[in-house]
Parts: sequence; C-alpha cells; structure tokens
Amino acid sequence: MLAVTVRTLFFYFFLILTLKILGKRQIGQLQLSEFVTTLLLSEIAADPITNPDVPILHAVVPIVLLFALEIAISYTATKVPKFKKIFDGVPSIVVCRGQLDQKQLRKNRISLDELLSEMRKKDIYDIADVEYAILEQNGQLSITPKSQNLTVTKKDLDIHEQENGISHPLVIDGHIHDYNLDLLGKDHAWLHRTLKQKGTQYKKVFLFSMDDAGNCNLILKDQ
Repeated sequence: MLAVTVRTLFFYFFLILTLKILGKRQIGQLQLSEFVTTLLLSEIAADPITNPDVPILHAVVPIVLLFALEIAISYTATKVPKFKKIFDGVPSIVVCRGQLDQKQLRKNRISLDELLSEMRKKDIYDIADVEYAILEQNGQLSITPKSQNLTVTKKDLDIHEQENGISHPLVIDGHIHDYNLDLLGKDHAWLHRTLKQKGTQYKKVFLFSMDDAGNCNLILKDQ
C-alpha cells in the first residue's frame, strides 16, 4: 500500500509539472496532438501506479519522450504552416457575411441545429445576422454578429456603416496565407506591392492582416 501511495504522489506531481510546461489549456481548448498526448500520459502513468512490479522508469521515459515530441511538434508547426495543418487542421468558415456554406457544414459534420444552438448562445436568431461563423482548430465555433445587429444597434439608430467584418491574417511569421488572400480577392502581386509601400517584405512580417473594409494591421518580427 505504501508503494502505491508513493508512486501515485510521484506521478501526480510529475504529470502536473509536465502539463504545466506544455502550457495551460482547458480540455475543450486542446489541439488534436495535445489531446492525444494527454490521453497517452494518463495511460502510461496508470500501470506503474497500480502494479508495483513495473519500474517507475518504464513510465518516466515514455512521458519525457512524449513531452519532447509535443514540444518539437508545436515548435515546427509555428515555422511550417503545412506541418501545422496536418496535426492541428485549419479553421473552417461555415458562415461568411451572412451566407451559409453547406459544403463546410457537411465536411466538418456540423448539424444545422448545432450551429443554431451556438448562435442562440450569442443572442443571434437568424443566420443573416451573422457576419462570420468559424469552426476553430479546437472544435469550438466562433460567431461574429453583424455590427448593425448588436444590442442597441446602429441599425436601430438609423446609422449606416460599412461592415468591417473580421481581420484576416494574410502573412503569419513570414508565411503567406493564400486562402485568406483569395477570400479578400487579392493576390501575391498586391501583397508584395502593399508591403513594399510599407517599407518591408513578407519574410520580415510577424503578422499582416486586413479586414473586409480594407483596414490593415502590420506587426514586424522582433529583430
């Protein structure tokens, strides 16, 4: 009994330390690779806790290996966007400027009832009142209402304003996001020309984004 208690306390604090280093996230916010790692950690630690014949080192080594692998994957994903798509996927736009994308709903196996339920949580009851609904990599739906349909709306006050929509990242850490360029009707020539006017080039950019109204935000890499 004493051996089980000692092993339990050891792995309890060891796993807390490991997960703390990996970063603070709620289970619903875990990326796919992080969720798989968390499941494996619990399984690996369980055997030596309940079975005194299993050396503690037989669990410590795989846990450290998984920890190192997760760190390596996370670092590589920040530098190679295609690698990130494999492990974490990419956000999917299911409602764009009030238009429902049924193909994306089917592709991501989201029912219309589920989408409407998430909308009601935001006090939105009509898809036409949604500017964007985006399925994030962690499986959560982010819903942005149209500015004219917010509480005490500009529409109610008869104030007409162009929708700014959301900010679309066009360059992240020196990598161009072609999907968002196409969504905004822009191309590489426009991007290079715009960045040149701002005195830089895409490889020196940490974040360059633009919303639907054409407002841009530029953050250069730390030198």
